Amino acid sequence: MRGASFLCALCALCGSFPLEAADFVGKWNIGEPNPPGGRPFVMTLNDDGSARKSHIPSATGNWKMVKGEARVVWSDGWRDIIRGEGNSFQKIAFAPGFGFTDKHDNIASAEKQRSAVTGLSIGWARANITPDKPVGLIGYGRRRISEGAKDPITATVLALEGIDANGKVTEQAIMVSCDLISIRRVTMNSVRALLKKRVPDFDTDKLILNATHTHQAPQQQSGSSRGLYNLTEDEKPEGWMSGDDYRAFMAERIAAAAEEAWKHRRPGGVSWGIDQAVIGFNRRIVYRDGKAKMLGPTDHPQFSHVEGIEDHTLSLLFFWDSSNKLTGMIINVASPAQIDRRSDLITADFWHDVREEIAARYSKDVFVLPQCAAAGEGFPRSSIQHIAQAEMAKRRGITWRREIAQRIADGVDRALPVSRNHIGRKVDFRHSVARINLPMKDPPSPPFVVLDSVNDVELHLLRLGDVGMATVPFELFTDYGMRIQARSKALMTFTVQLSCGHIEYLPSERATKGGGYSAEKYLVGPEGGRVLVEECLKHLNAFWP
Repeated sequence: MRGASFLCALCALCGSFPLEAADFVGKWNIGEPNPPGGRPFVMTLNDDGSARKSHIPSATGNWKMVKGEARVVWSDGWRDIIRGEGNSFQKIAFAPGFGFTDKHDNIASAEKQRSAVTGLSIGWARANITPDKPVGLIGYGRRRISEGAKDPITATVLALEGIDANGKVTEQAIMVSCDLISIRRVTMNSVRALLKKRVPDFDTDKLILNATHTHQAPQQQSGSSRGLYNLTEDEKPEGWMSGDDYRAFMAERIAAAAEEAWKHRRPGGVSWGIDQAVIGFNRRIVYRDGKAKMLGPTDHPQFSHVEGIEDHTLSLLFFWDSSNKLTGMIINVASPAQIDRRSDLITADFWHDVREEIAARYSKDVFVLPQCAAAGEGFPRSSIQHIAQAEMAKRRGITWRREIAQRIADGVDRALPVSRNHIGRKVDFRHSVARINLPMKDPPSPPFVVLDSVNDVELHLLRLGDVGMATVPFELFTDYGMRIQARSKALMTFTVQLSCGHIEYLPSERATKGGGYSAEKYLVGPEGGRVLVEECLKHLNAFWP
């Protein structure tokens, strides 16, 4: 069937279909036809009346319910029927030129794939995790004892639960973003132990903690800096809080906030957005001899080039209540929070300014959950023309922190009006936790901090509608993040580094050739990076059969 005849057939199918059609919406596994002559494939019937078949991607179709069966007209002239026969279904095919009532003998089995589409229940909370006593600040390899806080560091909590039509819980996740340098495995254990007591109906394996990677935040584990903060009694300031003390303080507040978010979850929806915001820059500088240096001088006569790529994607997830009111958002950028450097003040860095911008533009009640995408070699200031860029911000009357915050908020402003029109309330929500062993560099060359083990490395893989998410416990070089995003079956994929463990840098192959800080002392190298990418993709792509 071609031309006008095909258009007429499509028009006949474009009317609204009865509610019974919902039983046919989804993906169908179509078996080998009888008589033989074809091969199994997947047919997708969408709730807007459109249809697809996996073995002929160019063919589009429209379908509707007629007399209790689904009838499909395809753009290549074929027609299909899916109908029930007792407790089973079959697919009947009609070649071009034949109608639905004509004689047929091309029959195959049809089995509907189990749907993970559920209603979403959403809860938010936040906790102030700023210590009120002196602590050891982590980063830069020298002793720094806090002298107060420039602004608060926070933990922002998002609780998600999938509920099917029968009220059955199908999936869970609690995501916590922390203004910290990293998330150590002992921190995960501490929060999980507290949360298990507070929220017994939540599977604590589905807890995710990620860090924004500010270098102006407390140590979480005593001894993790190889004696840097083993202070004598005379060296300890009044009220000194050790790493273990701070972890206990912080874990209690995070667990309480997670409980609050879980108990206050309500039906809602989610939508995604994407934009560009120039935040992170590659900070590894390569010279003519092939050697690289992190934040090396670029005005040097031997300067050759900046080593690698930069990711300026602004990835966004917006969450809505039942009346379409914005409740919060995940903001994912490929940059650590390191504008404020080498001071002795605790700070959330530019994420504090982002929260202020979002509150001013939308509402102080809108939650902001930051994520750092794969950005092991990233830094929020360019090595080229950074003086001119800083001067430009100064002429605008703002700090560089505020400049970054405005870039992020401007991207939100562009994406939100579009995303508001595409809120999903019934979405495919799945969450898998993988624990894998990664090959260690031989011989290992650990950095100056004590790292978590390369065994039982915790990964979280999620699907939320069209969006995929993969978390890793590394400062993951951008190459690996790009590989995950490029090969993911998701329409859009978030990578989240420094999550659920701390194994520091995972450098790219080209970085190890240049050496220098971040690519000399590490536990897992390019071989392990390849394993990590494949494991992430294996679990993530299983959500998109």
